[in-house]
Amino acid sequence: MNKRKSALLWHVYGLGIFVLALIISGYVFVRFYVRSAHADFESTIYVPDYNKIDELSNKVTPELIVGIGPQITQSRDRINKVKTQQQARSQIIASVNVHYKTSRPQAIFKNKSLKKSPVKPRPDWYIEQFPKSRRDYLLKVRHKKIAWLKAFFVRYRSPLKANVYDFVYASEYYGIDYRLLPAISIVESSGGKYLFRPYNPFGWGRHGYKNFHDAIWDVARGLSVYHYRLNRTTPESIGRLYNPVTPTHWARKVRYLMNLMPKY
Repeated sequence: MNKRKSALLWHVYGLGIFVLALIISGYVFVRFYVRSAHADFESTIYVPDYNKIDELSNKVTPELIVGIGPQITQSRDRINKVKTQQQARSQIIASVNVHYKTSRPQAIFKNKSLKKSPVKPRPDWYIEQFPKSRRDYLLKVRHKKIAWLKAFFVRYRSPLKANVYDFVYASEYYGIDYRLLPAISIVESSGGKYLFRPYNPFGWGRHGYKNFHDAIWDVARGLSVYHYRLNRTTPESIGRLYNPVTPTHWARKVRYLMNLMPKY
């Protein structure tokens, strides 16, 4: 019995000595390995040359500062977006200049489709309410609006270029921005090329129309009644009800297209 106890004690002592030796060897290995790794890291640390940094800092320009920092991708995207917008605007300006030089102001009264309108406004109704001293100026502004819209729809190859007079007359009659409906038509149906309802390029409601003329006047009336009278005059405020699924994305597209034309 005593021999068994002594043998068991020797086994326990041996196991304890083995575990202690294992712990000590592991500690020594880890300590020296970490020291060597730390020494290697210190040897690879880049020490900048401050003299060269001072020389380069004197050559820094405001153009270089734009791309410094975490906003470098955002600034590049913003610059590219401004460039594309300026190019599109320059194309429209060139076509507007050609149209403005070759066409006559009397052409704005030649829209025969107004006779089919349920409202039946006269083309000169909006201008007659102002004094004579402002009528010539308003005629020129109206002519420029028509020229801008023609160039806008020609750029996107839209069939709505034949209804630019309706866009201008409806915007004047209902007091809305003349750029809003054309921009919405491009976002919703690529300018009337892809329609989900007959002659409904604006995605307005769930019904169609007999022609683009009736659609333009009806949507202009709807925007005036349901949005402009409630002081919702921007794409950001209109988009919450017009496109509640993606209002921010929709408003950004409409705003971009509206900025291609000047505001009068």
